[in-house]
Amino acid sequence: MLTKDDKLKDGLQLLMDNYWVLRSVSPKEYQFLRSMEKDLRQIISDKFGWRVYFHTDFIKLEKIPVEPEAWMGMLSFEEPMDYALFCCGLAFFEEKDIKEYFLLSHICEEILESYPGTPKVDWLNYNHRKSLIRVIKKMLDLHLIETIDGDMKRFLFEEDAEVLYVTTVYARYFMRPYPQNIYDYAHWSDLIEDETLDNENAQRHLVYKKLFMQPQLLRGEVSEADFYYIRNQRPSIEHFAERYSEYHLELYKDVAMLVMHENKAKSVSFPSNKALDDILLHLMALVRKKDFSVDAHGEIHLSTGQWDDLMDELIAIYQYGWSKEYRDKKKDALDVAIVQHGKSWGFLEREVTGICIYPTFARFAGKYSLNEKKEVEK
Repeated sequence: MLTKDDKLKDGLQLLMDNYWVLRSVSPKEYQFLRSMEKDLRQIISDKFGWRVYFHTDFIKLEKIPVEPEAWMGMLSFEEPMDYALFCCGLAFFEEKDIKEYFLLSHICEEILESYPGTPKVDWLNYNHRKSLIRVIKKMLDLHLIETIDGDMKRFLFEEDAEVLYVTTVYARYFMRPYPQNIYDYAHWSDLIEDETLDNENAQRHLVYKKLFMQPQLLRGEVSEADFYYIRNQRPSIEHFAERYSEYHLELYKDVAMLVMHENKAKSVSFPSNKALDDILLHLMALVRKKDFSVDAHGEIHLSTGQWDDLMDELIAIYQYGWSKEYRDKKKDALDVAIVQHGKSWGFLEREVTGICIYPTFARFAGKYSLNEKKEVEK
């Protein structure tokens, strides 16, 4: 039988892993969270400063980051237009009642009128139609709308294709409410800053948000006072993480991070079974063997020449065991793939003069086992 702490751990993870929990889709999970409403509210407010909404039809934790990152977006979206069309769609739903029917052509006409970007939307443009298809699919995944009749795929090839949809009760609740009129904000960053103004617990909330929402918290990216807070409050943070999550705090001179000994959650973790994760592990093993100089924040700054030599060595030693996709990649393409993937995890980043390797990079390393080598040789 689960203890109260076990239930709160599962409840908090459920809120962290999902944009929202819908009563009509996940009734057991909804009731499970409802039974712990008071305790969850207290924990979330105390440690993160976030709002959690317990609505008749859904439960939603507003996970507002300290700083937005590229990987925090909608993974199925490919272009800025996707986000603009999505927002236009939300504005369209504001004028609709719950369970109101509408045609694809109706939302297309509304978007033509309200789309703020340039160039303007043109439904004769194949890429613009493809963008709307991604948006509609996301709206369906989020249960903002439901398909009644028709197939959206036809719109890819026929700009006058029709599909009948109906709005759901959730359509109006996707956007979070703001403390004041959105037109009063001068910049998007003000939306985040407004959450922490005059907040005596701002430092604690910042640290917990960063630890739970980002791969790592680097000493060079926060104030010394914030990093000192982690050192000073280490026992408390460790206790909270292990009591209410599957994570364990690891604290080093220049970096703090939460790690899982086993990947039990739905969260994306490193390393996974992706080929690029293996390549990064091999690169980490190579860097460990080098005698590169480290700056005051534990960062390694490699010149373009040093990075180029490292790539050559990586390919020479490890390429034979990679998947065909990466064995066949040219060096320049492999370079781009490694840097992009490494940046998404906060391991490294391209600079004007070369590559910056962050201290998190030293936490991992990987090499082929003897059995793997024998298997490849066969």
